[in-house]
This record gives sequence, structure tokens and C-alpha cells, in this order.
Amino acid sequence: MGDKRNYIFGTEYGTKGDDFNVLEQTLLGTASGGLKIIEGIAELGAGFIDYAADTNLLTFIEKNFPKINVDDGVGKFTELLVQYGIPYMKATKIAGKVVGIKKLDQIKKGTGVSGVATKMGYYGGIGAVVEPLVTTSRDQTLGQVFGLTTKPELTELTGRTKAAAVLGQKAAMGAEAAAFGAALPVAGVALKEGFIGATKVAAPVVRAVDYAVINPLSDILTKGPIGERITQPLFDKITKSVVTAKEITKNKLGLATADELRFVRNPENFIQRVQKSIINNLSTSGVVPKNAFDIKRGKENLFRAKTKELHDLVRDLDKNIDDVIKNSDELSSKTSPTRETLENDVVQILNEKRDLNSLPKLMQKSVGALKNEHSVLKKQIKSLMTNKEVLNVSGLRKLDEGLIDEIINPALENYLKKGLHQSFKAFDVESGFKLRDPKRVAAAEKFVEKFLREQGGPFKDELFIKSTAKKQVETLLNQATHSQKAQKFFDIALGKEGGIIKTKARPRAKIEFITEEMAANRDLPKAIEDLLGKGTVKESLFNTNIALAELLAKKQFINEMFLFNKNSNIKGTKFIFTPNYANIAKRQNEILLSEGRKPLKSTTSMIKSEIEKLYPDNPSAVSQIIQEDLEFQFRQQFPNITPPNFRNMGNEFLRNEINKTDPFNLYKFMPEHYVAESMYDALVGEVKGWSIHFDEIPYYSMFLGFKGATQAGKTVFSPTTQIRNFTSASFFALHNGHIGRPFGKTEHNFADIVRSHIDEVFPTGKITKEGLDDFVKTRNRSVELGVTSTNVRAREIEDLLQDYLTGDSRFGAVAGRVRTLKQSKVVEKAQDLYMKGDDIWKDYGWRFSQSQLKGIFNKGPNFQTDIGRHYYDLFGKRLDFVNGDGTIKAYNEVIEEVAAQYVKNTYPNYNYVPQFVKDLRKLPFGNFISFPAEILRTSANLLKFASKELSSSNPAIRKMGARRMIGQATGFSTGAAFTTVSLSALDMTRDQYNSFRESQVPEWNRYGDLIMLSRKENKDGNVVYRYIPFSYQNPYAYVQAPFYALVGEAAAGKKIGKDFDDRWLNAFGKSLKSLFEPFMDEAILSERIFDVTLRGGQPRRGKRLWLDSPDTSLGDKAWGSFSHLMEGVQPGAFTQGTRLTQAVAKEKTSYGKQFELGDEALALFAGIRVYDADLANNLNFKYNDFAKIDRSNTSRAKSRFFAENATDGTRVSAYEEYLDSSYESYNRFKKLTDDLKKLGLSSTYINNALKKRSAKKHIRESIRRGQFVPPNYQSFFDDDRFINLSKKLGVSRAKLFPRTELKQLYNNYRFKDLLQSIESIRSQVKEKNIKREEARENRTTTQGQGTTASGPPLITPSAQPVPNNQQMSAITGGTGLTAIETALLTPEEQMIRQRSRTV
Repeated sequence: MGDKRNYIFGTEYGTKGDDFNVLEQTLLGTASGGLKIIEGIAELGAGFIDYAADTNLLTFIEKNFPKINVDDGVGKFTELLVQYGIPYMKATKIAGKVVGIKKLDQIKKGTGVSGVATKMGYYGGIGAVVEPLVTTSRDQTLGQVFGLTTKPELTELTGRTKAAAVLGQKAAMGAEAAAFGAALPVAGVALKEGFIGATKVAAPVVRAVDYAVINPLSDILTKGPIGERITQPLFDKITKSVVTAKEITKNKLGLATADELRFVRNPENFIQRVQKSIINNLSTSGVVPKNAFDIKRGKENLFRAKTKELHDLVRDLDKNIDDVIKNSDELSSKTSPTRETLENDVVQILNEKRDLNSLPKLMQKSVGALKNEHSVLKKQIKSLMTNKEVLNVSGLRKLDEGLIDEIINPALENYLKKGLHQSFKAFDVESGFKLRDPKRVAAAEKFVEKFLREQGGPFKDELFIKSTAKKQVETLLNQATHSQKAQKFFDIALGKEGGIIKTKARPRAKIEFITEEMAANRDLPKAIEDLLGKGTVKESLFNTNIALAELLAKKQFINEMFLFNKNSNIKGTKFIFTPNYANIAKRQNEILLSEGRKPLKSTTSMIKSEIEKLYPDNPSAVSQIIQEDLEFQFRQQFPNITPPNFRNMGNEFLRNEINKTDPFNLYKFMPEHYVAESMYDALVGEVKGWSIHFDEIPYYSMFLGFKGATQAGKTVFSPTTQIRNFTSASFFALHNGHIGRPFGKTEHNFADIVRSHIDEVFPTGKITKEGLDDFVKTRNRSVELGVTSTNVRAREIEDLLQDYLTGDSRFGAVAGRVRTLKQSKVVEKAQDLYMKGDDIWKDYGWRFSQSQLKGIFNKGPNFQTDIGRHYYDLFGKRLDFVNGDGTIKAYNEVIEEVAAQYVKNTYPNYNYVPQFVKDLRKLPFGNFISFPAEILRTSANLLKFASKELSSSNPAIRKMGARRMIGQATGFSTGAAFTTVSLSALDMTRDQYNSFRESQVPEWNRYGDLIMLSRKENKDGNVVYRYIPFSYQNPYAYVQAPFYALVGEAAAGKKIGKDFDDRWLNAFGKSLKSLFEPFMDEAILSERIFDVTLRGGQPRRGKRLWLDSPDTSLGDKAWGSFSHLMEGVQPGAFTQGTRLTQAVAKEKTSYGKQFELGDEALALFAGIRVYDADLANNLNFKYNDFAKIDRSNTSRAKSRFFAENATDGTRVSAYEEYLDSSYESYNRFKKLTDDLKKLGLSSTYINNALKKRSAKKHIRESIRRGQFVPPNYQSFFDDDRFINLSKKLGVSRAKLFPRTELKQLYNNYRFKDLLQSIESIRSQVKEKNIKREEARENRTTTQGQGTTASGPPLITPSAQPVPNNQQMSAITGGTGLTAIETALLTPEEQMIRQRSRTV
């Protein structure tokens, strides 16, 4: 073995091959990387000693230091990450401390030539130091790997000579690392600018296409004679026909409108119950009216953006405070600042009691941004205080800026002060905080014991003190658990009403150690703060500001919703009803006067007290009378349905816990607003989906967390998918006709939009305050309108992780680590980048739509009427022109909202995924279920909007529709066009292409367009094709797949002889499967779990995980299972990195395919994966499947044939079924070999390949001749099991074996054309049997009655005894069929025979 003796883990001969699975290779790579760090450091020290003293320490290390010979791609990639990644990160931290935080921050943010040069020196210097330290004498530079330079041979060297060579090699590694480190900043800038530059290069091409093709074509279709006389009338007729058809269907089936059904909880009509179920579960807004849904979603979106913004701000602030403390020399003061001092300074600045410039410079930016957020919140408070009643309760008669500031500032200061003392982890379900921690509980009990001793009185006995302290702490913990939120805990548990603390009003309350003052100021004793997990000022600032933002967002939602409903003048659109007390008084007075009683005096809500006095024995009289009035109003809007029960939404908002501390009296006067019970929860409460009980299943939330993490790994943390996410989203713009330059010269172009979004993720440091404010304003507006931050896949992953983090409390520690990882900057950057791939195109589409709308609807007296009508016609809802504060929306605001509606309805948007579909994510099936649902919704909308626009009388609107229709036609035909061009380039016929797709492509790529790249014929006669599945680049391939499946499967079925009905039924099934597969297919994680459990180690795709043998140990199975699971959940970045390493190492896949460096680079940097179709390999794998089926058929037939209770009939039937199943498998395999011949494999090559696989002679003969050579029945007779059965029964094999019948069956099937359906073969066999029987009968008649023809009669397993002519005549009775025909033919075949006789 030589120097290989010190290799460990049995890796002397490397880690390639099947002896090591992926997990083992990863673990060995990790261990090797760690060992190499130690070895490298040891070699560096030994090298200097050997060079100075001419010793041989390096040789000693070489021979004795333990090594792992990692030579596979997966292990090597992991080894490199550990060997160089960990030391590099550690060195970066050390360098940060050496240069100082302030200087490091300046280095990282440096721009311009000098800034980039500084970065190059900094990162290059780290590489130059780290690389020589950890590299070993066995490692090579990249130049040496690629043969550019030669590595010195060290084996024969000794002493000083060897030391010089090793140190020289380390120096070379350091120089290379320095160069790469220095290149990183330049590469980052170049990559970013190159990406933006590419969009600028592509822009003129796109504009040229728009100018030369799309624009002229859309003009032709929408203007002049064609537009006026053909396009508009045609689509007008189409849209009207659709409306008429819907109306007829509605009347025929007794359907109701969606708006009507939303008010009905349980429709009596079955059809309407089904209709309501569909509306509730599969429509975007569900039970909520469309307009209310939009308003609510808008505020939720804005609040979501605000949450992220505040989270980033307080995180940066927290880091800045740490940096200031570490670099206290920056301050002029000699005293080092403490965290508490700096945090108090921040609070003072937020309360405008201190100047921002008094803070250290490192903190000024983040605190300034946080202060700006406070200013925004104050402006929102002011705008919401315009209500006269709110002003009155605040002591004002009219809105006065100065006076309002005097009210708002102290209230906000007090709110902030309280908030800073009420941030506790015990009330944060996401914190993973363990409330009943034994140590903290014991400390709290000791504090209470001490407190009670100091009180004296009854608290003298130690046992009584301890038991009382224990009870009081337990009471506090129970209240904290019940409260769930800190605000509720202070307001209710410790508040003035029903509280648990001891006060003068509550002398017998249960808690004595918390005073009223403590509760009022939210300032608890330290032991109790520790018990509840007192948060940091960072957490407090975040939670307080978020609570205030939520308070304001809900109020804005209420105001806008009520105002919209009030201004609604279209019948059937109101959904909120307010009691009309004047009408109530009028009706009640009519009744009272008719009874001779005094009329009511009031005509306002004060009338309720008078009614209560009128009906003292009926406490529900007021609510009944109000209900009657609401029903009267409801009938005016919806005359065709029964009025629902109503609930007072205003009262519920007042009782809502968020409004218990309303420092600005915004909720003080909530008018009575009633909504139907059926939509109450959706508007006011929390909507709980059908999957809510999944959270109660033990350990299930952990599965959901892993499912989300796995999906994140395959998307967010996959460079290939990140790129593909951006490139494929371009099809959303294309299908909308958003192509070209719609913005004019003064507005943004596409490159500007790309830059603004990329700068948000990777800031350049150049942006000004004005530029930042403008960007934030635009971003917040697009978020509020639901245009951006709505990536379907990213949001579904986020929800899955949230399901886990708020799920089973048994995993609090694990959830805490997941949460920390989720909030790390690396993870957040990856998530933001993935979201931006979607947002860029949506932002572009939003601006494009604005430009189009501005060109159609000009500012003028008819603007609201025209755009409002267009909005209602297109989206089926009323456009609101009034803001929540009562002001009229500006022209640009209206344009932005209408443009946003276009984008939200034609680009996939997570906000518009029905709740029912979102809940499907909790099942173990489906990957990114929401995305295909959105593709279906937006595809339908694109067609609908284009049709409606083309039916417009306005040519400019028609042009929008034409562009949309042209865009869809282009998008759907792009893949087919690429396919056609590629076929032409390869001189490949369409028939060859169809054969290729049917037999050489995995099923998941089969129903999409393929771009054929090359065809290579090897010397041995094998042929290899290379292709790109276009479906990965085109999100609308999902819509096309069912059509491809339908047509493709029907054509393939025809080739193997299936009859019309069978092939189209099978094709329809495949089509449906492709449509529903995203919802029903096993999730990535579930598939791996099912592989190791339900499938017993046989993966759905690929080789067995362990040997299928009784000798396989439980440990081997467990290790194989764990390895398989880990391989399935590893992030895409790791997978792609290892594939790149494997390509460099020139490794092969487990199927023998060589990794190609160019292919892996293309996938990594362009998101395009090239596939190989090796015809010989595919033949080999397909034969494996064929042989497996053949063995299964044989085994099933023989198990029946050799059964002890088997009869002649059973054995004949078993052989017949065997022939049927064998024919079907031979039929499919023959189709495969025919396809291979079309694609270039010779018959000789195929036959030789089957010989190598030891295919049976009759199989090879069947395939060669194209005729079925059945498996011989003699093999059953010669089988050992049949011999043993004969001995056991004591009957000779000849008597047990129905040779005559089996031989007849064999001859019936022999040499049948293989490319027929099994039904056709069975029909031919029956026909043959009938002719034989008829011939035998004729011979019997000729010989005379009572005689038989010579030779044994022909027998079939399904035939009955054959009657003579007289019997046959009696049986048929005028049917025109013989008894044999009646017995053997199917009804359809009998009809055919009858018709042929008639002819």
C-alpha cells in the first residue's frame, strides 16, 4: 500500500463509485476538509523547520498524518467548502477586528475606483494569508488542475529541497487565492452591471420587433375597415354570446350570482349549494365581495411591507449599537457607552427630545430611518383624525395641525414608553420561548417568597409563604398563557377590570407583588420580566411600531370599506348595511298610532332606549326591529334571495383587543355597520381554512417545516432556479403584449426598472436620500396595490415555514434555530433576490399598463365616467374614486389602481390564490400547488380581457386587446417555433421527432416542446441526441401540456394498434393527469419518505437503496434511508456545485453519463439544462423494465398453474392470460425498437444488445420479425414445481397437463402481428376458433349422424360443448347466429356477424 496505509475509512482507492452514497461522500468530504486544515497548518510549520534545519518533518507528516482520499465530485466540493470556507470566514472576522468596525464598514461600502481598489486589497489579502495556511502538499492550483502549469513532484524529495518545494507550492496557492479574492469585488460589480447591460442590449431588439411586427399588426386588427367591420363586431358578438350563454345556464340550472350567494350561509337549492362551495373555495375573494377583498388585501400588503421594513431597520440599529460599543474610540467622550445608554438615546430621539446628530455616526442612518417611519405614522394618525367625533373627544372642533401635534406627540410618547416595557417572548409564538422554564420559575418563586416575608402579617410560616408564592407564580403563568399577547396581559390580566393584581378595589386579588403603578407603566420586577422573557429594546421598538402600524392599517381598512359601500350606487353591490332609524321610527309610529299609543320622539340611534321601554318583556326587541329594517334595505339590493342574519361589525371592532389601548381615540366612535353572518369572519375575524386541524396532528408541523425547507432549497437556494425564475417570468409580460417601449422618453425603461430592484437587494452606496425616499414611496405603492412582493412560490414556502414555526410547541428549540436561520442576512438576500425575479416583470407590466391607460383616458370632465365604465366592464366591480379620508383620488392614483388590477389578474399573484388551494400546501402531495392554480386563473383572464378589449368601440382599447392576443399567440407558439427550427437544422423529420418524444424522453418532459441540439453517431453504432426541454423556460407550458398529452398519446396509441375508443380514452386520461399532477403528485420530501417506507427501499425513480435480501441488516436499511432522505433535501446550490466539481473531475453519473463542464456551467449561469438521450442506454433501461414485467407475468401465471387445487380449466386460463399480458408487453417493446430504428439504431445493433442482456430467443425473434412468438407451454411441464406437484398429488404430469388445449392456444397466438391491440388479437383468436368449430361440425354432418370426425375435437377454455345442427337451430331461434357464435362473440362482434350474413 505504501503511503496509502494512513488513509482511513477504507478510502485507499478513492470515494467514487457505488460503494459510497451521496451522504457518505458528503460526510467524508467534510471530515477530509477538517483534517486538511490541520494538515496544512502542520505542513507550514514543518516546512519552515525543514528548510532551516534540513530535517524531514514533512516526510513524517506525509507518511503518518491520517488522510481521506476524496476523489468524487460531491465529496470534493464539500471538502473545498470546509477546507477553505471556514478558515476564510474566520479570517474575515479577525480582519474586521484588526481594521476596526468603522473602517471595515467603509471598505465594504466603498465605491468608485479607489473604493473597489480598497476592496480588492482587503479580500485579496485575506486569500493570500488563508490559502497557504490550510492548503496541503497534495492540493493543486487551478492552473495545475487545468494543465496550465505543472505541480512539482514531491515524493522523492527530502529535507530542505522538499521544504522549498512545499513552501513554493503554498506560495503559489496563496498568490492564486489573492488574485481570486481581489477579483471578487470586481466580479460582483461586473456581474450586476453585465446583467443590467444585457437588458439594455436586448431592449433595441425587442423594440424593433414591436415596431416592425406587433405594433403594425395590432393597428391593422383594430383600426380602419378591419378593426371597425371585422374585429370589433366579431368579438362583440363573442362576448355577448358568452354573457347570453351564462344567463341561459343560470336560468336553466337555477343558479344565483356570486354576490347574491355570498350573503347566504346555507342555500336550500342543491345546485346553489354546489355553486356556493365553488365560489367560497375556488374563487379569489371567496365569501368577501370583490371590492372589500381588494381593500383588505391592499392594507395587508402595505402592513406586510411595513413589517419587513421595520424588521430591517431595527436589525440594522441593533448591529450599529454593537459596532459603536466595539469602537467606542470614535466618541469624543472618554467613557465607553453602554447598550442601555445608547438605547435610551434612541428613544429620546424618536420622541423628538434629542437631536439626531448627537448620536454616533454609525447609528445616525438607521435611527434616522426609524424616525422617518414615526413621521409617516404620525401623518397617518392625523389623516384618520378628520372625523368630527374623533376631534371632539380629543377636545378639538376642527382639524388644526398645531393643536393635533400637541395631542399626538404625548400620546405617541406614552404609547412608545409603554411599548418598550411590554415586549416579552412569552407572548411571541414565533420566538420558541419556553414559558415554564424550571430555573426561571424557581427564581420568580424566590422573589415572591422574599416579597411576602417583607409584608409580614399572615406571611410568617415558611411553608405557607412557599405554597402561596408557588400559587401566585402559577396564577401569573396561567394568565400569561391565556392572554397570548402582551397588550391583553397588561390590559386585562393586570388591568383595572377583572385583573389579578391586588388593589384597593380588589383587596382579595391573587397577585400581591405587582403594584398598580407597575401595571400602568408596564414596568415589572426583574424576576418577573425574566420569567416572561423580557425582550430587548430592538424587539420592543419593532413590536411597538408594528402594533401601531396594525392599529392604523385596520382603521384605514374600515374607513375605506365603509366609504366605498356608502358611495356605491350600483344595485347589487352593497354589502354593509346601516340601520335607518328615521324609517324605523316612521314604521314604529304607524303601529303605535294605530294602537292609540304615543309615537316615538327620536329618529336617531337614541330610539333604541325608547323601544326597550315599549317592550320591557322582550329583551331582543331592538335587535329584531333593526333586523327587519336591514332586511328591508337588503331586498332593495337583492330582491331574489332571502335576507340573511346580520352581525354588527362596528361593535366587534370596538371589542377587538387591538383597540383596547387606542391612544388617539380613532375607534372611539364606530358607527353601526352590519354585515351578513356568512361574510363576517372574512371581514372582521380570522378565516380558518379546512386544513386547520392538520396543525393538531403530532409532529405534522415539523413535516411541514421540512417540506417548506426542501422546496426553498430547490428554488430560493438554487442558482439555476433563481435565473430560471427571472427568465421564465418574461413570458408573463409577453402574454400580456407588454413588449416594446410604452413609456415615452421621460419615463423609466426596462433597464431602469431592473437596476432599481437589483439596487434594493445589492445597494451600490450611491443612492441619495431623495432617491431613496422616491424609491420607497414607489415600492410601497406597488406593494399596497398588490403588484409586487407576491411571488407565488416564495410566499407558499414562507407559509409552510410559518405553519411549522407556529405549530407543535414540542419543537421550540428547533423552531428557534430555524427562525434564526430564516432571519439571517444570507437567507433574506436569497429570498429577496428570488422575489425580485418576479417583481421586476410585474413592476414593468404595471408601468406599461399605466402608459397604455394614460394614452386612452385623458384628464378631463369625463375621465371618471369613462375609466369607471371600462373598469366595471372588465373586472366586474366598481372603481372607487374616494380615499379613506374622504379626499378625491388624483388622476395618477386612479391610473395606478386600474393598471394594478390588470397586473394582479394577468400575472401570477399569491394574494389571489383561493384559501382552499393555499391550504393544499399542508398535504404531503404537490409541489408549489399555488403556482399552477395561478397559471390557470391568469390564462383564463388573459383570454377574457383580450376578448372584451377587442369588442370595445374605442380603437385604443381594442389595440390593448390586440397586443394581448398577439402576445398570447406568440408565447404559446414560441416553443413550437424553436422546435421546428431545431428539427430543420438537424434534418430531422416530424415523425422521428414524435418517436423521440414518445420513447426517449422522461414522462415529465414528454408533453412539452423540445429544442433538439445535436445528433451524434458513435463508432460502435450507438446514437446520442442532445436537447433542451423548453417547458422549464415557459411557465405556460403547464397549460399546453394537457393538449400535447391528448394529441401525443392518441398518436402513440395508434402506432401500437389500439382502437379509436381505447386510444382516445387513454389519451384523455393522460391529459387529465398532466393537468392535475401538480396538485396530486408526491411532494419532494414525501416522495423520499415514501421511497424508504411504503416502497420498501425501491425509489420511484432510480436504483434500490439497499440489497433486497434477508441478509440486509436493519442498520444498512436505516443508513440507506437516511442517505436517500438527505440527498433529496439538499439545497440546489449544493447539488449544482457538486455537479460542476464532478464535471471538472470528469466523473460519470451512476448511469454512465459523463458530466460535461459546459453543460453544468450553462445550467448554473443561464438556468438552461441540456439533456442527453443515449439510445443504447435507453434501450438497456427499457429492457430492464420489460424484463421485470415479463418475470412478473411468468411468476403470476406459474403460481396459478402450479396451485394444488388447479384444474385443467384453471391452467388453460392461466396460460391464456399469460399470453395476453406477454403480447401487450412485447407490443410496447416492439414500438420502442421501431422508434430506435427510426432514430438511427440498426436492427443488428438492437439484436446484439438484447443478446448481451441474455434476452430469451423467442423474445428476440418476436422483436426481429415483428410477430408474436409466444412463451412455450412446455416450460410449465418441465418446471421443478410441476414435477414436485405431480409427485405430491400422486398423478402423472401427462394427466395433469392439458397439452392439447395449451398447444391450441399457442398456435392461436403464434405469429400475430405485434403492432395490434390485444382486443384485436382476442377477436382474431375467437374468429379462428369459430371457423374451426364450424369446420368440425361440417365434417361431423358429412360422416353422418352419430359419428364424429377423426381426431380430437378443438377445445377453447371459454367454449361450451358444441351442439349438433338440430340443437343449434333450436337454440338460435332466428337470431342469425350459431350457438358457438352466441357463446364466443361479444355483443358488438355478434352485430357485425349478423350484418355480414345479411349482406
